[in-house]
Amino acid sequence: MHTLSVIGCGGAGEKFLDYIPKMAGVQRISLNISKADVIVDPDRMESYENVPSNLILSQFPWIQKIDSEDIFLIAGLGGKTGSEVGRILGKILGKRKRLWGIFTLPFEWEGEERKKRAQKALDEIRKNYRAYFILENEKIIKHYPELKMEIAMSIPAAVAKHIVIDFLRIGMKNMLHRKIRGELGAGVGFGVGKNRIKVAIEDALSSPWMGEGDKIIFLSGNVEIEDARYIVQKYLPQFWDVYTTNEYGERIKATVIEIRQESEL
Repeated sequence: MHTLSVIGCGGAGEKFLDYIPKMAGVQRISLNISKADVIVDPDRMESYENVPSNLILSQFPWIQKIDSEDIFLIAGLGGKTGSEVGRILGKILGKRKRLWGIFTLPFEWEGEERKKRAQKALDEIRKNYRAYFILENEKIIKHYPELKMEIAMSIPAAVAKHIVIDFLRIGMKNMLHRKIRGELGAGVGFGVGKNRIKVAIEDALSSPWMGEGDKIIFLSGNVEIEDARYIVQKYLPQFWDVYTTNEYGERIKATVIEIRQESEL
C-alpha cells in the first residue's frame, strides 16, 4: 500500500503530474481520454451521475486500484475529463479516503459552458473532499500581467508540485490529526541571503491565491527549526514545521497554506 496517491486527470492534470518527481511511497496515476495510465470516457462517466456508488465501482474498476488513504486529485475544472473524474471520485472515495484536490478554473474567455461545468464539479467537490486548493487561471494572469502566457501558466503546475511534495514530507505529520476542511489558499516562495527565511515567506504570501485567513507555514532547505522559530512566529501561523534538505542549495523554500472560513482547526 502506498503512502500517497497522486492522480493527474485530463490535459491540465497530466501536465501538472509531469512536474511532480517520483517519490518513494507515492502512487502516480494519469487519467485521460488517450495516452494515459488509465483511459477514461468522460461522457460515460457523466451518465453515471445519479447511480449508486457500488454500481459505479463495478463499472470503473480502476478506482479500486487507488490504494492510499490519502489521495491528491489534480485537474482542470471546466474540461469534461477533469470535471467528471473529480466529481465521480469525490462521490466514491470522499467517505472512504482522505481526498485532497488541486484544481484550476477556466479563464473568463473560455465561455459559459466551461464555467458552468466547472461550477457544477466544484459544488460536488465542496461536499466530498476533505480540502482542496483552487489555483484560478484568471488570477495569475492579472497578478503577473508582464509575463508571457506560457511562463505564467507554468506557475500553477510548480505550486502544485510543492504542495504535494511538502504534504508528503511535512504536512502529513502535521495536518492529518487536525480538522482542516474546505478551500485552502496556497503560495510558494524562495529566499536567499541573510534574511532568506523572511524573504521566502513574504514571497509565498504574495501569491495571487493567498487571502487574509489563518496561515500554515512549511519551510524546506538547509535550515534548522530553532533557527527559524523567531522569524516564523512573527507571522502568527496556526502551526509550522521545517524539513531540512540540501536540495535547494543556498535558498530557503516557504510553502504557505491559507485556512479559509469554511475550514476549521
